[in-house]
Amino acid sequence: MGLFSKDEKKCCVCGKKVGMMHYKIKDKQLLCNDCFKAAKFPELTSLASLDSVDVVKQIRRMEENEKALKSFTPTKQVGTILYINEKDHTWYVNIGPEKKRNVIHKFEDIVNYELIEDGETTVSGGLGAAAAGGILFGVAGAVIGGTTAKKRQKPVCTEFKIKITLNDINEPVVYIPLVTGEIKRDGTIFKMLMNNAQECLSLLEIMCNIAKPQESAAPVQPAQPVSAADEIMKFKGLLDAGVITQEEFDAKKKQLLGL
Repeated sequence: MGLFSKDEKKCCVCGKKVGMMHYKIKDKQLLCNDCFKAAKFPELTSLASLDSVDVVKQIRRMEENEKALKSFTPTKQVGTILYINEKDHTWYVNIGPEKKRNVIHKFEDIVNYELIEDGETTVSGGLGAAAAGGILFGVAGAVIGGTTAKKRQKPVCTEFKIKITLNDINEPVVYIPLVTGEIKRDGTIFKMLMNNAQECLSLLEIMCNIAKPQESAAPVQPAQPVSAADEIMKFKGLLDAGVITQEEFDAKKKQLLGL
């Protein structure tokens, strides 16, 4: 994305000279390195599709996020990977590309999540879908099995990450990369990373369950009025069964008929 130039051209956002290191956005407008850093674009963002208004919005969004981070108090966290505030229903990831961004999201932003091993999804879940792939949740956290168990037969893992899809056009995907190079599956480090993945998946499922809209109780149907004829038939049955006398039946019948 970076281009080197000796021309003293100006940044389309701040108006300052772009210097040697700058970036091209939509319509060949130039973006200085300072504005690029302030925007903290998500990984794989296509700058060519953004104009100066989009960049300004992103910078302001990151400024608001920075303010929110200062008051963010985690009530639950997985190592230094995932931070959660259960009171505000917010969370952020602090690993990989997200470590420099720490964008705060809401529980309800999560559409689904996947555990990806060597390019294949082995566990998935999220709003409106039950967890699949042999994942179990309980006091001890998630237990990953099913497809993942077959993967463990390979001695080396080259990719191990969690993909979280969000209902946010600005931040559609967040990754938790746990393994980005070759690592032995029977080693201590991989087992530790597996435990981290288990806990992250459990917490993601819990966040999704909390965010699910509560089903409203069915409205109580008003009681249908009982007719005089129905009441008379009821007391006639009591008369025939010998529960009440003829006099009691006649008196009740007159009462129901308003005589």
